[in-house]
Amino acid sequence: MSPFTFTYTDTVEVDCVVRPCRNLVAEADFRVKRQDDDGDQEDNIEELCKDRPADEYFRLSTDGDCREVVRCTRSGLKQIACPSGLAFDIEKQTCDWKAKVTTCDKKEKPRKVLPILKTDEPICPEGKLSCGNGECVDKELFCNGKPDCKDESDENACTVELDPNRAPDCDTTQCVLPDCFCSADGTRIPGNIEPQQVPQMITITFNGAINVDNIDLYEDIFNGQRQNPNGCQIRGTYFVSHKYTNYSAVQDLHRKGHEISVFSLTHKDDPNYWTQGTYDDWLAEMAGARLIIERFANITDGSIIGVRAPYLRVGGNKQFEMMADQFFVYDASITASLGRVPIWPYTLYFRMPHKCNGNAHNCPSRSHPVWEMVMNELDRRDDPTFDESLPGCHMVDSCSNIQSGEQFGRLLRHNFNRHYNTNRAPLGLHFHASWLKSKKEYREELIKFIEEMLGRNDVFFVTMLQVIQWMQNPTELNALRDFQEWKEKCDVKGQPYCSLPNACPLTTRELPGETLRLFTCMECPNNYPWILDPTGDGFSTNTFEKTATAVAYCKRGKGLLRVNGRPLDQIEPKVLQYKLQEPLLLLGKEKFAGVDIRIRVSGGGHVAQIYAIRQAISKALVSFYQKYVDEASRKELKDILTQYDRTLLVADPRRCEPKKFGGPGARARYQKSYR
Repeated sequence: MSPFTFTYTDTVEVDCVVRPCRNLVAEADFRVKRQDDDGDQEDNIEELCKDRPADEYFRLSTDGDCREVVRCTRSGLKQIACPSGLAFDIEKQTCDWKAKVTTCDKKEKPRKVLPILKTDEPICPEGKLSCGNGECVDKELFCNGKPDCKDESDENACTVELDPNRAPDCDTTQCVLPDCFCSADGTRIPGNIEPQQVPQMITITFNGAINVDNIDLYEDIFNGQRQNPNGCQIRGTYFVSHKYTNYSAVQDLHRKGHEISVFSLTHKDDPNYWTQGTYDDWLAEMAGARLIIERFANITDGSIIGVRAPYLRVGGNKQFEMMADQFFVYDASITASLGRVPIWPYTLYFRMPHKCNGNAHNCPSRSHPVWEMVMNELDRRDDPTFDESLPGCHMVDSCSNIQSGEQFGRLLRHNFNRHYNTNRAPLGLHFHASWLKSKKEYREELIKFIEEMLGRNDVFFVTMLQVIQWMQNPTELNALRDFQEWKEKCDVKGQPYCSLPNACPLTTRELPGETLRLFTCMECPNNYPWILDPTGDGFSTNTFEKTATAVAYCKRGKGLLRVNGRPLDQIEPKVLQYKLQEPLLLLGKEKFAGVDIRIRVSGGGHVAQIYAIRQAISKALVSFYQKYVDEASRKELKDILTQYDRTLLVADPRRCEPKKFGGPGARARYQKSYR
């Protein structure tokens, strides 16, 4: 469901997707006073509000039109009513179209049973914790995404603060650069450099599809003439969503030195899909999107290493487990509340240095080998000296008070000063291109700000990756001109790889009835790439053995073979290791030296999984040689595999019974010929 606006007679607009409606509907005092002869009603209020959060809405009765709910305050109950035509969804705690609300028969949100984590005396043996019903379960089973307690309480206290297996607090003696960076409050400068010697890095990022609607904007901002103090062109980072993207344009942005990252494959508009997504959901969305970009934008240098979650709905530990397994380096989805001093990016080996911002967010609680390019909220006040405090905004276009280019300019300069005059944490300016194009003055003001900043000798417009590179090797301003990590593709000239890309009209079984054009300089695929078929080859890398499913992602690399994030020789059972290694033994390890193959296998038993994995490895390598080497090499590999065991490449091992010599043909009856 995309964001939409409800209106009613008082012309108050209610955005029921971006924020809850509760603060915009009519709210009235609903106090129940003590009667002279009976205090039961006030006693009932105390009972209703006992252990109930102050921001939770509930019904006193299921009668009526499902619009009215109440919440507890210090002065009693306060009643609210949704606008006419809407109903209050108890589970979502917001107003929605009445036809979509299915909780009108419920008075309150279901109460989750919590585990008993803190007691005066231990009630479980060492290494175990108590479920809500007193049952003792191994500590490592808590918050693993699968209920192990009979009352399922082990999965109900899994926030960053409550997870029993949460990452430890920052320990700077253990967390050292270049692989790890943390600080107690997130404000420490890497390398403990004095702020005056730290370059003020500014990252400009864009979310969404890249196509004819916005490529002129990008060319205007990054015109090749604007250079950082080290003489290199300014760069941006693009978080690319798949649908409607022109991959020839993506290829040219990458050629010019901009960073390409992923913003998901489907960009589904249900926020809960992302917050509550499984490991396989995130794998298909992000690894699949990267596979599509690498193939159709011909980006083969392994530089797509960043992720941003749609709607900034972080997927918790599942998202970051997937990122680690798939060798993504950083996430750029977590937001930090507006504070006096901004926060530097950090690694997630240790606990996040700030609170998880927003009630609906699912921040990672465990330890992960991933960088977090935290999004510091922007201060959107016109005059911070005199204006009252306002909530911050993480995307520039979500700063709803910006109505003119002049206001936009004030926001940019005030937030720059807030970073520059404190700890010089990177300033993130995050956009959707449509907002900058909505008013010409917005674009002009941004370009004016960029040129003003480039007049300084200590401000650099860089990519997300370049920020990490500087943090891994903190370098003072006077040595930055020779900072080699920022010299790559310093001043790119020349023409695009192709001036007339293929406009491939394609369909897919996953989107019936739709014909979509895929613009690419590469060969057109058979189908429109989508979630189950990211290559467009017709599900060719998905293999099924009985109930086991193995999905292989193959790209140029250094010979890495991983199954569910583990090396091939660690896959159980050991007795079937020889069967698993058959493709390598038959073809030779040198055939795999130039590729990385990552496999995700699920379902079935041990034997079924082993057969699915070996088949996925074989098919992935054959497909790679067909696409990137030559047909003769592909045929050679295929012949070797099929001569040894055709089930290495054929999903269904069954064979038809051969025809007996001299017997009847395929036709049951004699066929008369008139020739």
